[in-house]
Order: sequence, then C-alpha cells, then structure tokens
Amino acid sequence: MHYQGKAHKVGDHIDTDAIIPARFLVTTDPVKLGENCMSGLEPDWIKRVTKGDILVAGRNFGCGSSREHAPVAILGAGIPVVIAHSFARIFYRNSFNMGLLLLEVGDAVDKIHDGDQLDIDAAAGTIRNVTTGDSIAVPQLIFSRLPQLEDDWLRVALYVVATGQTDEAAIARALHLAGPEKAREALVYWKGVGLLETADAPAAPAADISAAPVRTRLTAPEIARAAEADPNVSQLVQECQRLWGGVIPQGDANILASLYLADGLPIDLILLGVAHFTALGKRSARYIERALLGWQAEGIDTAEAAERHLALLAQREKNEAAVAGVFGLENAKFTKLEKNMIAAWFEEYGYGREMIAEALAEAGEHRTVRYVNGILRAWYTKGHRTVRDVMAESAGTMRNFQPASPAPKPVLGRGLRRVPKFEKNGGAGHDE
Repeated sequence: MHYQGKAHKVGDHIDTDAIIPARFLVTTDPVKLGENCMSGLEPDWIKRVTKGDILVAGRNFGCGSSREHAPVAILGAGIPVVIAHSFARIFYRNSFNMGLLLLEVGDAVDKIHDGDQLDIDAAAGTIRNVTTGDSIAVPQLIFSRLPQLEDDWLRVALYVVATGQTDEAAIARALHLAGPEKAREALVYWKGVGLLETADAPAAPAADISAAPVRTRLTAPEIARAAEADPNVSQLVQECQRLWGGVIPQGDANILASLYLADGLPIDLILLGVAHFTALGKRSARYIERALLGWQAEGIDTAEAAERHLALLAQREKNEAAVAGVFGLENAKFTKLEKNMIAAWFEEYGYGREMIAEALAEAGEHRTVRYVNGILRAWYTKGHRTVRDVMAESAGTMRNFQPASPAPKPVLGRGLRRVPKFEKNGGAGHDE
C-alpha cells in the first residue's frame, strides 16, 4: 500500500488531550472528531491538513489517557499514517485496533521536517522524503507483523536491522528495556517469523550463542546420526512422506527434522502442522517451518495447544462469515485489521449477530467494519452487553429530552360578536 502526503511535524510527548481534548468526546463520529484533531495543541491545526497527509512526531507520542478517540480523530482528519520516534504503549495498541498505521523509526525521524513531501511504500518497506531525497528503511516483514507486536518488539526489530546487534543485554541497555529477558522475547519472536533467519549476527561470547536468534538447521549427516539414536526422526520423515504422497527432497527432510531436533518441537505438533497446511495447499517445508516457529513464538508448543489454536481460527472464520451476512456481503474478503476487529467483537466483547446488526443500523450510511467497530467499542466501554442495554440508554435519552410545549390556542382569542341566548321554548336567539 502506498501513502503520499505532506508531513505535519509536532514535538515530543504529545498527549491524547492535545490530540483530541476531552470536551469533544461527546461523539464517536470520526468526521466530527477529526474536525477538532490536535486542537489541544493548536486550535486551527486541522486547517493546514489535506486528506492523505502524514503526521510526524517526536518521542512518546500519544501519552496520557487511554482514550480510543485519539486515533479515531487522526483518521477522521484524513491522516492514515503517523511516523514517530516512539509511541506511548496504550496509544500504540488502540491505533492498530482502530486501523491507524504507526511507524516507529527512532532517531531517523530527524530526517523529516515540517512540510516535507513523503512517499511511504508499505510493500517495499520504505519511507522516502521526496523533498530532501532521504530514505528510511522499514523491513517489509515488520510492516506485515505490526498488529501482532508486543510493545517493545518493534523497537528491537528496528535496532537489530540498523545495528546488526543481537546480544540481549546490549539491546536491553541501548533501548532501556526492563531487562535482557524482554530483548530475548522479541528476538525469539523475530526468529520465529523469519526476520532474522539470514541475518549475519556479529560474533557473540560463547555463553550467548544458545540465545542467538539466527535460524540453524542441521545438516544431512547430523540428521542421519541423530536418526540412529532416535527412531522418532525416521518416523517423522516417513509420516510426512505419507501426508505428501511421495518421497520428499532431502532439503525438506532436513527442515522438518531440524524442527524436532534443533527447535525442540514435539513430533505430534509438527505432524499436525504438516497435515493442516498440506490440506490448505501449502506443501512447502519452508512455509511450514516458518508457520510452526511462529506458533512456538506465540506459546503454541504442544499438539493440544495447536488444536485449540486451529479450532479458534475455524471459529473466527465462522464469525467472519456471520458478519458478512449481517453486512449483506457475499464472499467478503476482510483485511487483516478488519479480521482483528471482528475477532474482538466476539471474543473480547462477547457480542453476537444481534449486537452487530444493531450497531450496523446505528451506523446508517457508514456501513464499514471500522465504523461499526467504533460503535461497538463505545457500547462495550459503557457496559452495554445486549441490545436491550442499548435500547434502555436510547429510551433514557428520550425521557431526558423535553420538547417545548406548543402555545395554547385561546378559545376566545378573537372574541365573539354575538353571545347566544337560549329561549324558554328551546330555541336559540341572539341579542341584537
């Protein structure tokens, strides 16, 4: 995806109250919030912004309260991307939930000045300053993993890519992490998804070699020797051949055996993964290797955990189909961000079709997953768990609304020229 626009640069420690002051939080409408974006910093700031422009900030952008209106206001202002030296943790999470792309680039943010024209190529993983000619590289894999990252993992990835440093203690010191274990968690993750697979890490002390995140596969002679001592190795290869319907190449056998021997994955977990991905048409050993290492990084390290994970994915597919039905879409293809939002509706909020349909009705002409997500988040924050809760709030609002009473029409406002007089015989007469 490509983003092009003018940079609007702000300073360090811009908090959420500066992004959208509390007095404007009476609505969840992105357009209305966007009209007041950054008004806590400068009342007329939004007047300088054109749709598609890019916000650039210093350190700790989005600090302060946890209000989710802040990223919504930025999106409502027509700004799809924020580049910063660093982001506040809660703002970081809220932004990805709301669909705002954040790019944390550290000191490289100094290469961007207010008014510079920027070109961001998410596919290539580059931020190009068209005005100055400078470029900031962000690996494509990091772009694709942004919604899944823990708070410090992006910083670790950028640091490793920039410096080549993979020593946990050195990374922790440089990035001021809580400790080396935080760096280790990030390195294990990036190893699992393949970012550091071919990285040439600098030499490390012997004591730290076991923790190095470089992907290591055993050679064919090493696997042959291991198979003599452990019959499970031959059993693994034979079962994979059965699943794939033929003899597998030696290179693929080395990859699968290394998952067991070098990475410590259980045989039944590997076979479950091979069966699952083969059924999906993914017969590449490299693909399966990365997928299973990704599972391991996420804590899925047993066959039982993998079965629960796959069951959850299957349920999510059903939930996405249900949402497509509510929206009246056939063969809907939701983006990854939209899928994350839908998962939150069912798994975090505990909502079902009825609540989603009610939110869609509330959205009116704004029939998008992102807009409905804002409504459902607001309801969840208010404690609404059922449609009845939503209707009760609406009824309360109506009771508090006191329309002005129409002025009474005077019966004798104009007066009567003649007053009727009734005679004794029952007839009516008139005074002259």
